[in-house]
Amino acid sequence: MEKKLEELVERLKGGAQGNLKSVVLYGSAVGNEFSESQSDLNVLCVVERAGLAELETIHEAVKDW
Repeated sequence: MEKKLEELVERLKGGAQGNLKSVVLYGSAVGNEFSESQSDLNVLCVVERAGLAELETIHEAVKDW
């Protein structure tokens, strides 16, 4: 799980080009209820600007998620 999250954050940083402010993991992955085979990884990405141009820059990073 950690490797997947680290990869996502690095891809977001590269695509967002300074626009990325925070990446937050929430849901069962932060508690004792997480099951690698059944649980999703819930991630909130906070960006400074969320216009079409800015969102297109991170599209490649998140399209597989």
